[in-house]
Amino acid sequence: MNKHKRGHWESSNKLQLTQKQEAFALGIVWGLNLSDAYRRAGYRGGCSKTINEAASRLYKNSKVIARIEELRRPIVERTQITLERHLEILEEIRDKAVEKSKYGIAINAHIALGRALGFY
Repeated sequence: MNKHKRGHWESSNKLQLTQKQEAFALGIVWGLNLSDAYRRAGYRGGCSKTINEAASRLYKNSKVIARIEELRRPIVERTQITLERHLEILEEIRDKAVEKSKYGIAINAHIALGRALGFY
């Protein structure tokens, strides 16, 4: 996968991932949950429980983990946000939201950012 509509994703496949493993890793980086990334990658399964278990096993594969980290690295570098700064921002949002009694939406939005950056 050299290019996708969400941006450039170079894949030299140094890790020897299958096409489905690569697609799964990309799905995770794009913010899909494990089961959705598993399905979108083209894996087939039975019931939801079976898919969840298979997706969880795939997510623990050392090559897949390495590829996800490789894909996330430029995103984290580009945003220049660290886990420490992310937590500071979350604390600021929490404090301001508590003052206004409107914390649900703000915290959920920032948690989504954290997930996209791989912090959750």
